Amino acid sequence: MKILLVDDNGENREILRLIIEKQGNEVVEAEDGLDGFNKALDHKPDLIISDILMPNMDGFQFLKNIKSDESLKAIPFIFYSAVYMGSKDKELACSLGALAFFEKPKDPEKLWGEIRNTLESAKTKEIDAKKIPFANDETFLSNYSHIVAAKLEEKVKELENEINNRKLGESRQIAQFTLTTILTASATLAEAAPKILETICRGFGWEYGELWRADPDSHCLRLKDIWHEHITELYEFKRLSEPYTFSKGIGLPGRVWESGQPVWITDVVVDSNFPRTAVAQKLGIHGAMAFPITARGEVTGVMGFFARNVRQPDKEVFDIMADIGRRVGAFISRRLAEELLRKSERKHRTLLENLPQKIFHKDKNSVYVSCNKSYARDLNISPDEIAEKTDYDFYPKELADKYRADDKRIMESGQTEELEERYIRDGQEFIVQTVKTPIKDDEGNVSGILGIFWDITERKNMEKTRARLAAIMETTTDFVGTASRDGYLLYINNAGRAMLGIADDEDISNLKISDLHPALTNVLIQEEAISFAIKNGVWSGETAFLGRDGREITVSQVIIAHKNTDGEVEYLSTIGRDISERKRFENQIIYLADRDPLTELFNRRFFKEELERWLVQSRRYGIYGAVLFLDLDNFKYVNDSLGHHVGDKLLKFIGSFLRKRLRNTDTLARLGGDEFAIILPYVTASRAEVIAKQLMEMIECHDFSEEGQPVSITFSTGIALFPAHGNTVEELLTNADLAMYRAKEKGRNLACVYTPDQKSQIESRVLWEKRIRAALKQDQFALYLQPILDLQQNCVVGHEALLRMMDTDGKEISPSNFLEIAERFGLIRDIDRWVVHKAIAIIQNLQHEGKPAYLEVNLSGSSFSDSELLSAINEELSATKIDPNNLTFEITESSLVENMATAQHFITTLKASGCNFALDDFGIGFSSFNYLKYLPVDYLKIDGSFIQNLPNNQVDQHLVKAIVEVARGLRKKTIAEFVGNEETVRLLHEFGVNYAQGYYIGKPRSVSEI
Repeated sequence: MKILLVDDNGENREILRLIIEKQGNEVVEAEDGLDGFNKALDHKPDLIISDILMPNMDGFQFLKNIKSDESLKAIPFIFYSAVYMGSKDKELACSLGALAFFEKPKDPEKLWGEIRNTLESAKTKEIDAKKIPFANDETFLSNYSHIVAAKLEEKVKELENEINNRKLGESRQIAQFTLTTILTASATLAEAAPKILETICRGFGWEYGELWRADPDSHCLRLKDIWHEHITELYEFKRLSEPYTFSKGIGLPGRVWESGQPVWITDVVVDSNFPRTAVAQKLGIHGAMAFPITARGEVTGVMGFFARNVRQPDKEVFDIMADIGRRVGAFISRRLAEELLRKSERKHRTLLENLPQKIFHKDKNSVYVSCNKSYARDLNISPDEIAEKTDYDFYPKELADKYRADDKRIMESGQTEELEERYIRDGQEFIVQTVKTPIKDDEGNVSGILGIFWDITERKNMEKTRARLAAIMETTTDFVGTASRDGYLLYINNAGRAMLGIADDEDISNLKISDLHPALTNVLIQEEAISFAIKNGVWSGETAFLGRDGREITVSQVIIAHKNTDGEVEYLSTIGRDISERKRFENQIIYLADRDPLTELFNRRFFKEELERWLVQSRRYGIYGAVLFLDLDNFKYVNDSLGHHVGDKLLKFIGSFLRKRLRNTDTLARLGGDEFAIILPYVTASRAEVIAKQLMEMIECHDFSEEGQPVSITFSTGIALFPAHGNTVEELLTNADLAMYRAKEKGRNLACVYTPDQKSQIESRVLWEKRIRAALKQDQFALYLQPILDLQQNCVVGHEALLRMMDTDGKEISPSNFLEIAERFGLIRDIDRWVVHKAIAIIQNLQHEGKPAYLEVNLSGSSFSDSELLSAINEELSATKIDPNNLTFEITESSLVENMATAQHFITTLKASGCNFALDDFGIGFSSFNYLKYLPVDYLKIDGSFIQNLPNNQVDQHLVKAIVEVARGLRKKTIAEFVGNEETVRLLHEFGVNYAQGYYIGKPRSVSEI
């Protein structure tokens, strides 16, 4: 028997496959309902076993498709799935024609037995492939869709959390490594403290750090050191904090001092035991935490950290800070011990008393003759008491036997030996290194033995620590290296060698720091970075490494100067993280923000900013110039007759042509559509006319053809002078635009300079402005709804809202008559707000009436920077309680080009509220594909130019198929516009397009007609 298994979980399929094949059956596997339906058509199985909750097509839709196909509907179908909606799962399964429903989890052997029994029972019965009535199954399937969406959202959030946690962990790991390096290299706490405070702040996201030391005389904590970000409020917080002292239990430092435990305050402004509350509230300080510095079980100081935002407690940070406190305490203890030892050594004048090692002298019978004070102290005796004693007087017999055997062997061999031994005293393990050498008399006979030994426990522990750090440095993906004070390289880790292209076995001792960086970066490294690090301990910034292949690698680099106890730099270390990809992305976003993606000329936003800069220069220094507004003549004919792809080629050609014929000081931009503009500094009216005519003549004489068909190119050009014709950007562009229209009125392919007699045209536009303002005030706008058809379900699932202005006599006015004026006079945002408000109200009414409430709403590019619109949308969503999933905002490519950064923020914010986004006019020039990498839109609206003649144009058919494949791969849905006949609907369904709209589906109607 051939059995088709359909489940998106590979482990589930593997378990069932083994059991079924064990029974002698053939198994075909599929990952989801869509894959399963195709496999069923190809293999014609004897039985189908399917899960329900799957991507692309769930189990219920899969079953419906199977029962709807004449060649497949007789195949027995069994569900094996978890229950999500109670008994309705099984009820709907049976209503759709399933033979049985088995709940997960179930023992595979028992499951196969039950499936076999079910099949045996079914042999005596006729399987009814017709659908059994089931109430509201579409609503039930919709609920499953929400479950699928929720599951996917959970996966995305888990992935985002995993990435954020990994980045946070790396940052904290680097901070801990840096702290270890600081503690290893610093001679005193005063030297280490500012570096420690800075490292903790940068590694754990704090903005202000302070060190308090316990004063044994005044029994209070005194402020010893501070580090903070270069922020005005933090300088003031430092100044006001310096006079404070804290006793035990008082304030954040006092609480830590008294308890000996870290303390976290979410918001100091509302903390009752924070004496600096007024200061913090005034300066905007909120989050805080502090931890103790412990040495020999006693709190000797407190480190505190603050941030301007409210910070929730973080257990991992608590644990790390407690460990840092212990390490700093150990550092203090170690440095104090070293200082005491140095003082002790200065008191002695003899060689023996100046040596820290323990020294003893035994005769040839291993009887002690003498020892230094260090050795005597170790045995808890005075040096005078050692004479005539043996190891048996001081050590356990087992250990004394070993020492005596060592002595005998060394004296017999006459050779010096170096030994390393471990022993335990007072429950603690120590490691000592001993050198024993035989002593000979004047005749050369061995007369005894001289021994020197010292405790190397700390050195061994340090070696282990260094080994661990070395392992970390070799496994990190960042560049890690060290160099001598004079710049010669000492070490580069594996990641660093790979980054630069240096072989693993290559000797780097002859390389210098200057060999790692390109010339310009070397100036920064040598003259600023290293000097700053030597003075302050650490320098950080963005630099570049130079690979062996000549490639410059942008990195975020930290340089650390390691000093000895005398404060002299012994060596330098550096950490570099490759940020090339991040910088490339940032530069691309910046480039896209200023450029038109089709022609790569400057866009309208940049052009207006550049013109504003020239106007400032004009007002300040009397600079003059001209603005040329160029509009292609009959460009619509090119698009309509030859296609948009030819129009795109023409626009790119014109952009390139104009750019090559202008000065470096001139600014050329594509304002949108077939409109270009040029800023010509330092030209008079007559010169501007000459330049405009030269450009028009050259472009007219230039041959441009497509598939052998010549295309005539002419411009109409309007000229406005600054400052003569306007002191503002809008005034100049308006006047240049008016001059251009005058050129078109005179017969096209002409250049016209603005004159005051064009005022009547301005007045006409002002009149339209007043009409628009009146329409907004008197609610003379209306939304007409055009239906959207679900091509798979063959039913209307929603509408697109189309804007109309109503004249006083009730006549409709198309948006093409007033939207451009609204944009020019800054009224488009008010229209957008009206449209969104009206659309939400329509959705609310449709939901109440039980009608399809899904609505698509068009927005202008100005909306992206309208923070008030964002707030208004979220407030209305909350007030009306509509399902945000029913609201989809349509945005166009041209609006994205000039507002990429704000568009990303706008889309992300509203998607977080549950709304959807559609990219309108998709596919024109194919530049839209570039934005799919950066914008999380849900729908792609295929431009109508690909749809209108779809049954008769194979190129359009291939393009539509390609768009569908791209959308499917990115998990986005497609909507076809301008659908005009039944054959187009059939082809769209065949190609996998999800939705369609157009006059064949339904013309726009008023809301009351829906």
